[in-house]
Amino acid sequence: MYIYCKITMNGGDNLNKIIKCLKKIINFLKLILIIIAIVFSSIVLIASIVYLCFAIIYLLPIGIEFINGNYVATSTMMPNYSTVFQSIFTLVSIFTSLSVSLLLYKLNKQQNAVKYNKELVAPANLVYFKIKYYLIHHLIEELRRNRNRISNDQYRTQNGLEESDSIIYENIAQVNVDTLENNIYKILCELNDDRSINKLLGLYEDMRRSNSIIYILKDELTNSCNLVETRGYEWVKVLVGLHNNNFECLNEDYKKIMYRLLELSKRKK
Repeated sequence: MYIYCKITMNGGDNLNKIIKCLKKIINFLKLILIIIAIVFSSIVLIASIVYLCFAIIYLLPIGIEFINGNYVATSTMMPNYSTVFQSIFTLVSIFTSLSVSLLLYKLNKQQNAVKYNKELVAPANLVYFKIKYYLIHHLIEELRRNRNRISNDQYRTQNGLEESDSIIYENIAQVNVDTLENNIYKILCELNDDRSINKLLGLYEDMRRSNSIIYILKDELTNSCNLVETRGYEWVKVLVGLHNNNFECLNEDYKKIMYRLLELSKRKK
């Protein structure tokens, strides 16, 4: 297995982390300002509605008496038209401010989702699927080379019992890794620790050299790049699990990496 030297990468990695942190801080401040505007507009709107309710409660009896002819209103009791229109325009401006704040919030949220999908989800998807199918391809190739050692067991499927050979030795095309390097560097700062970063870069170097990466499987399955497990049905479970995004067959370091890549590859709506 190729051992990757991390020393030359530290400067670039730190710069990427700083840029990523600054972007997160800016987006967080924008979100805070929008939330403050929404909260302030909501408070003013609620206060206006409460004021309107009290006004209706106190004026309703007078209005009923006036309709029944028991109450005489004079011109001095009528509100000034400018005051009425000012109140109406105040309510309209509150509703407008609240609507604009909500639209800005939704727009900002949508823009962040689009940016996240473009800058992170797309590269994570590419890295995830290339590693996954590169591993499956090389594992099948190694199983073929050791076919005389692997037992041909029966395996239960939806169509009934099948022989493990029919599943183990299916053809999986060789994965092209030419575009892998640039996409890996886009997601490095999203990994949780330096160990995972170093492991992923080492994995890429092996793939770039067309080396087998079946060493990432558990020790009870492989010893370095040599097969240990010889039961056909166990290898069927491994291959079916990998196809279905189950990485429990990997050792802890690489299992953690693959589940993290799977998480990053999920699109935000």
